[in-house]
Amino acid sequence: MSLTFSSAARSDVGLVRENNEDTGCAGPTLLAVADGMGGHAAGEVASSVVMYALREHSEDHTPEAITQAVERAQGALQAMSLVDPDLDGMGTTLVALAVGPQGVSLAHIGDSRIYRLRDGCLDQITTDHTHVQRLVEAGRLTSAQARHHPYRSVILRSIDDTHADLPDVNLTEQLADGDRVLLCSDGLSDYLTDAQLAGILSHGSPAVCAEALVTAALQAGTRDNVTVVVADARDADSPAEPAAPRAEGTEGSDVVTVGARVLDAPLSAAARAVLAETFPALASALTSGTDPETHGATPEAAAGQEPAAPQEATDRGGDEGSEVPAAARQAVRSGAAPRGREESRAAGFGAEALSAGNNGVRRADLGWIAFVALSFVATTATVWFTAGG
Repeated sequence: MSLTFSSAARSDVGLVRENNEDTGCAGPTLLAVADGMGGHAAGEVASSVVMYALREHSEDHTPEAITQAVERAQGALQAMSLVDPDLDGMGTTLVALAVGPQGVSLAHIGDSRIYRLRDGCLDQITTDHTHVQRLVEAGRLTSAQARHHPYRSVILRSIDDTHADLPDVNLTEQLADGDRVLLCSDGLSDYLTDAQLAGILSHGSPAVCAEALVTAALQAGTRDNVTVVVADARDADSPAEPAAPRAEGTEGSDVVTVGARVLDAPLSAAARAVLAETFPALASALTSGTDPETHGATPEAAAGQEPAAPQEATDRGGDEGSEVPAAARQAVRSGAAPRGREESRAAGFGAEALSAGNNGVRRADLGWIAFVALSFVATTATVWFTAGG
């Protein structure tokens, strides 16, 4: 049985951040959410470039094609950061469901999530690639403790400009006709419980649910961007139902894109040249200002809105008003052990220091220096007393 999706997407900048680094995509055969990270405009560039690459492969949703699309985007991110220092350290998470000739493919990397609602029961069908999730799997934290852990956003894997990490992409049998799915960034899942998510998802159309989920996250005080995609899975061979209106999106298009877009970020000429070389279809748009995702119109015009003034992108995290250094969240990953290898306590300490907020990178350096110094003193003292005895 082949499936198709009736979907809706919604994205909001949230209560603290000044720019939206999330990107969401919803269509009959493709659902995806990417949560960008990095300083200046880097996060929105990373998420939107990956999403654009996925959409370019919209006619070939196989695990291999999805992986190739992400590899292409990753190459662009790496090349762009080399020519534009403002983009250094950018990266993004990704969750996606894509219907192709072989079935439904599920792609996942980072801490964005996919949930499935079936017969009133909500299940998370992805596993976070986070430091805290490892602690849960090791039995050092309970799931309840993990929800409130101060370092729950320390991710171990992402699509970025430094590492070769790629999403886990596999065919999945976890979806069936009648299921409702939710794809979201951590701006939602960190602030609403599973019971709250299930309650909202159990009533109304995908568009109604998408709007209600974002509203609930804002009411819960989310400090991050919030992006949700809600979809009902249907047998593609069954009689089509009238499409419900989407919460946001592109008029006249089967695929809705919300949040950050490739052309919205202020890019240097060198970075634009890299994008044009990687994605030839973007070349004319990068010079004309029209957006191929909206069939020639700017995103604002397609939605019937006035063009928005360019935003000065500032990555914020932790307490309200605290500035996070460029790529602080992404830099956390540099101290993480590769997947499948136990990280040392020292590596965990470095990751936590990097996630702390103000001057995270500098504090990580100082933390390591202090850790090494204390270890040296302790070792020297032990040897001296042993020798003296």
